[in-house]
Amino acid sequence: MKKFIFQCVLVATAILGNAQDNPRNNSNVFQDNMNIIYKNVNRSFVTTGLLLDYGFLVTDVSKFNGTLQTNNYANRSVWASLYASLYYMQFNSNARLQTPSIVNGQITDMLVQDGLIKYGMVPTNSYLAPNNSVVNLIGLHYQYEQFKSNAVSSNLVSVSNGQIYDTPNRTATPYEVKDAFAIAPTTDNLQGGTHVFRLRNTLFKRNVAKTVSSFQADFGDGLGMRNLGFDSDVTVTYASDSVKNIVFKLTYTDGQVLQSAAKVTVSGTKRCNTCRYSNPTSVLPFPSQSINFPVPAAQMGTGQVTIATAGTDGILDKPLIFVEGFDPSNFYNYYSFLYNNATLSLPINIDFSGQTFGQLLEANNYDLVFLNFDNGAGDIVRNAYLLENLIYWVNQQTAAVGSPQKNVVVGASMGGLVARYALRDMELRNTNHNTRLYCSIDSPHQGANVPLGFQAAVRYLAGFSIFFVNLIDIAPDLGAGLYALNSPAAQQMLI
Repeated sequence: MKKFIFQCVLVATAILGNAQDNPRNNSNVFQDNMNIIYKNVNRSFVTTGLLLDYGFLVTDVSKFNGTLQTNNYANRSVWASLYASLYYMQFNSNARLQTPSIVNGQITDMLVQDGLIKYGMVPTNSYLAPNNSVVNLIGLHYQYEQFKSNAVSSNLVSVSNGQIYDTPNRTATPYEVKDAFAIAPTTDNLQGGTHVFRLRNTLFKRNVAKTVSSFQADFGDGLGMRNLGFDSDVTVTYASDSVKNIVFKLTYTDGQVLQSAAKVTVSGTKRCNTCRYSNPTSVLPFPSQSINFPVPAAQMGTGQVTIATAGTDGILDKPLIFVEGFDPSNFYNYYSFLYNNATLSLPINIDFSGQTFGQLLEANNYDLVFLNFDNGAGDIVRNAYLLENLIYWVNQQTAAVGSPQKNVVVGASMGGLVARYALRDMELRNTNHNTRLYCSIDSPHQGANVPLGFQAAVRYLAGFSIFFVNLIDIAPDLGAGLYALNSPAAQQMLI
């Protein structure tokens, strides 16, 4: 949890550090000063309604000019910063950009609609996109204006006492039109080899009325450029784990061509089709509807249970129950557990050099039962009740086949606290949990020690606004950090 919050603070601090100024919270000082500077300028001459020199720039807008460069890759946070900069550049009523808060809400609603996050969650820039899931693309193309470099020397405008004046009867405009273009996936973390990319028309923000001739993308899968239509799907298959470069190309009928690039990290493509744990026996929603234990279902958390049994009989008779840890953005799932150098693939070297935890479990014929919470930052007690419900169900299954084997319960991070609470609560209820071994991995049994300075920084920055635009709408990861910090589980663990 400490690492998660620290990363969010770094993102937000970088946003502020990259800006032209650092105004106080809800301050109009910068904007008031700019309005004084431009008091004598006829704003109607800025035909796009966006003036670079007037805006409070959160990022370097000029980098995103439609040409590929090494320093203009776009992800969701970069895209949000670029959109916010354009929003601040609004100089007259010709520009009618939606607020960053509205746009950020549209993106979040889309992720909920596609089932990628639960309602109320705040996703990070690297939320998990599982195999065969939708990877949404967000885009923008705005034309804006800036002063020509020779605007003063060519007597198109003049400057006096810190104010800009239009030159009467000038023969040319002092402004030149530029393009800002960027396409970005809403996450840069893809798990598995197959993904469906979708560019939604409602999330391609623009002020350009030109006709599109073609929209193409090279997804870094070796197939080159493919047509990419609005609100249509493109299925992409990756054969290897690596960082993939995605290039987008927009061509208008007037011949203008714009390009943008993004990077995504692909993992978990090399799944072993013959390995037992890679092919689960079943995936079940919990709590079990047939078991009203230990409390009514409304008082429990909810989750998904993945079961991979030993051998080929499909019988659950030697359970190892693994409980996931703190997961506020739904970043972790069963396949995260298997791959990405996660728990099951970690070397433990007990029986032989290079032996992994998964190999040890397979060698001892354990049936793997993995609990993934729907709300991985929810109340620890509610999630513990869910685990009790699962343990009760597992005991029914093993009893039904006459298995003498007792459970092994393993919890990672917060999952260790959930498991500890669940087992003890079952004992207090005089209910046999049938567990011979409980293990916790990196669990904060004495509380989670996240420095108060980090916590204070998240809360301060999340309440920070620049000209009435919340910083969390410019830096989405900051909103995710605040959501994690304020979550029930975090409040229960923090010391």
